[in-house]
Amino acid sequence: MAVMLLVLEGCRWCTIDACLEHERIALLHLKPFFNFRDELKSWVEVKSSDCCKWERVECNTTTGRLIQLSLSSTKWEFNVEYWHLHSWYLNASMFLPFEELKSLYLSDNAIAGCIENEDFGKLSSTLSNLEILDLSYNYLNDSILLSLSELSSLRYLDLSFNRFERSSHPRGFQWLSRLTKLETLNARGNSLKNSILLHMRNLSSLKTLSLSGNQLGGKLLHIQELNHLTNLKYLDLSDNEIESISNKDGSQLRLTKLEELDLSFNLFRNNTISFLQGLSSLKSLTLLFNHLQGSLDIEGLSNLTNLKKLDLSANQIESFQSFKGSSLNTSILQSIGIFAFLKILSLNRSGLIGSLSKQEWVQFTTKSRSYSYGGLILEDMTGIDLSCNKLTGKIPPELGNLSQIRSLNLSYNNLTGVIPSSFSNLRQIESLDLSYNSLSGEIPNQLVFSVAHNNLSGSIPEPKAQFGTFIESSYEGNPFLCGAILHKSCSRINSPSTISTISDDNGEDGLFDTYDFCVSFFISYVVVLLTILAVLYINPYWRRSWFSFVGKCITTCRFSTGGRFLAY
Repeated sequence: MAVMLLVLEGCRWCTIDACLEHERIALLHLKPFFNFRDELKSWVEVKSSDCCKWERVECNTTTGRLIQLSLSSTKWEFNVEYWHLHSWYLNASMFLPFEELKSLYLSDNAIAGCIENEDFGKLSSTLSNLEILDLSYNYLNDSILLSLSELSSLRYLDLSFNRFERSSHPRGFQWLSRLTKLETLNARGNSLKNSILLHMRNLSSLKTLSLSGNQLGGKLLHIQELNHLTNLKYLDLSDNEIESISNKDGSQLRLTKLEELDLSFNLFRNNTISFLQGLSSLKSLTLLFNHLQGSLDIEGLSNLTNLKKLDLSANQIESFQSFKGSSLNTSILQSIGIFAFLKILSLNRSGLIGSLSKQEWVQFTTKSRSYSYGGLILEDMTGIDLSCNKLTGKIPPELGNLSQIRSLNLSYNNLTGVIPSSFSNLRQIESLDLSYNSLSGEIPNQLVFSVAHNNLSGSIPEPKAQFGTFIESSYEGNPFLCGAILHKSCSRINSPSTISTISDDNGEDGLFDTYDFCVSFFISYVVVLLTILAVLYINPYWRRSWFSFVGKCITTCRFSTGGRFLAY
């Protein structure tokens, strides 16, 4: 008997196909607060309804317990005036029944805070698995931070685009240091001031930090506090009108694990470069739309041996400076050659002036050792954008040795001369833009692109512009293509399912495609039929004559058939 009971109990657990009843009831209690535009119409009050199949709900397939609840944008429409009039306070205790909840999304709901004594702190003991909390695009302020700090299991917290100011509760973000497992903090689009960095030092578990679009403007006085974030890999300080990084003790950023740094849309000047030398693991650096200008000395970035993406677009850089021994080098390609591992370089609209001179030897010094690189340093690059500058002179043939390049943009400059024949070596190229220059001469015959051996169909482009160098072999292996180069007229396009076996000499160019013929015949038939019906409807005399004629035909056919039957 005991064995039977165990088997039956095991079967009961194996066949769980619905959510728990008390969680279904809890969801129905939530519905009136998050159903402004009938977003939760699948949440029905039917006892047999499985809430795990409801919209915006995800359950554990084994236990049937709710693990994710997505209630974003279910309370209000995007209207700023409406937002202010209808902001409301949340009763966080309504989430207590969901004991295995891992992800909770509440963005875009005009939440101004929590009801007193019913805040997120109430969830700390019960929701011990909650890892993701999204409260972005609401109306929250610093007063909620204390209750959030009690959710010790959080790994991801999104507070972007709210009303955080660090004024009503000066220690607000300091409280978040209790979140010892927090890896991602998004606080972009608030009104945080420069001093917020003082309260970030204890968030040592952070791997991603975004403070974009705040009010950190002026001198960033406490940047050294970020050095305590020893696990940080991504830092976004963009769009803050920051003018400079100024440390009282003169120390630099020493975030040894930082891989991505976004400083775009600020007011940084050339001396900012020197504060970045300690970021030895940096892979991506974005400085577009700043106040970098004139001759930029990038020797200070020579320690960034892992840098793969550098974006200096939309500045006023006229040239680069780097030192080769004791001599100053201003060659664009040579000076950026200190980045031996760079994959993507963007200098779009940077105001560069000068020529793309041939590159010879570049001295690269790191960790007290000096290395000399010969030939083209950038041969491992996958993307270079030098468009919209003031570059002059000829295109260096050495650019054709960029064996890994996939995108090369030199448009909108003042380059002259011919297109180097060495460009035929760009085997991996996917996008090549040389437009809006003063290039002359012929397009090299070697510069041929191929779309052979695909399943393309239709008419090939006219042999002009970028398609001028395409030859017949460029299109081979595509049986449904047609055009002059292929000696195949496009007046007849064979259907993929039936290929004509009649030769061109037998006049197959005059045949219609079967599909086109059927369509045109059907349309013609319908048009003629509608015309006849319209005429008969308008002219009563013709209508009577037509019906009389039809009646006589029917009578004649009937008697003719009956006579034959009797004779038989």
